[in-house]
Amino acid sequence: VEVGPAAVSAALGRVQKMLDDDVSAGRLDRLAARHVFNRLSPTTEWTGLELADFVVEAVLETMPAKREVFARLDRVVRPGTVLATNTSSLRVSEIAQATLHPQRVIGLHFFNPVPKMPLVEVVRGRQSDDASLATAVALAGKIGKTPVLASDAPGFVVNRVLIPYLAEALVVASQGVPITDIDGAMKQWGMPMGPFELLDEIGLDIAAHVLRELGGRWERPPGVEAAICEASNRKWLGKKTGVGFYLHAQAKPRRRRQPQKLVVNEELSRILSGGVGSGMEAEAIQWRLVLPMVNESARLLDERVVDSPETIDLAMVLGTGLAPFRGGIVKFAEDAGLEQIVDRLEQLSHQCGLRFEPAGLLRRAAAQGRLLSQIAQADQEPNQAPQRNEHAAEGALPRG
Repeated sequence: VEVGPAAVSAALGRVQKMLDDDVSAGRLDRLAARHVFNRLSPTTEWTGLELADFVVEAVLETMPAKREVFARLDRVVRPGTVLATNTSSLRVSEIAQATLHPQRVIGLHFFNPVPKMPLVEVVRGRQSDDASLATAVALAGKIGKTPVLASDAPGFVVNRVLIPYLAEALVVASQGVPITDIDGAMKQWGMPMGPFELLDEIGLDIAAHVLRELGGRWERPPGVEAAICEASNRKWLGKKTGVGFYLHAQAKPRRRRQPQKLVVNEELSRILSGGVGSGMEAEAIQWRLVLPMVNESARLLDERVVDSPETIDLAMVLGTGLAPFRGGIVKFAEDAGLEQIVDRLEQLSHQCGLRFEPAGLLRRAAAQGRLLSQIAQADQEPNQAPQRNEHAAEGALPRG
């Protein structure tokens, strides 16, 4: 269901291109691709939805738009139909409140590019029932995705952990460190692309929206605010407009398998840094950007957004490509030693601000010489209520 004929045409074009790519790559033969395309029923009307068993919404990422769609869906679909939102940052429980049957509303968050990314976050809202969640998990597996179950907290798993990393990259660049040095350091650490390459891939408009929604502990330096405003005003939105932190439109075509060298958008880089230049060792950059992810992962466990450290590690590897050889962000922290992690966070907290204050779970684990999973499990023993804060999860998951 699309909003108008032009949107229908564009959607069909995108599907056709994906199928053509599958045929070219040998993943589908041409007849199978045609059968897939013929199963589509594009429309601008809400007719036929009463036959659906599962509906996925992917409208504008604003709460009023989501609630309007779900209120209408709730009236037209069958009683047993599961309603899923593809939101990346809004509360599923708040969306569900627009319906008379909130138990069938769940989150089903895919990652871009959807045909290539294997992860999907299945999100339990405050009133989501087990049957709806089980149906979503089964559907994800049937279409070749790896589902991870999360409770309803801002950013769920991947965005919640990733945003502090991207935010700190912007802060480091605002202090004069070249964005190419930052990107290079993180690729050296094992990330598939640097944070500024990733921001351009996501889209600077979307990234700015998510940073506003999830960056509660982050105070934006003047250079970051100025750069975001300039990028918005000039339509420097990243790869999709050809210009972001890099000049994608000016990159010369290269032969296949040769790395494409990106050209820096010097004007935006200068606004971000305030014209100041400074150096920072690659290892120092890496710790500045990795430690916020470790800290946020500990908070996710403390709030029971996920049921285990392994869930976070799987989600971050599959959802971001985070250095697979490191085993995930929690595994990296435990391999490095939690005492060292806490010491480094405390040092950075004194140098850079309270955003580096070690999470309580990290402090307890380091003090007791135990793993995060052991401390999180002990904290949820009978007669002990889970700790809550401004990021507290709704529909928190039991330890298992």
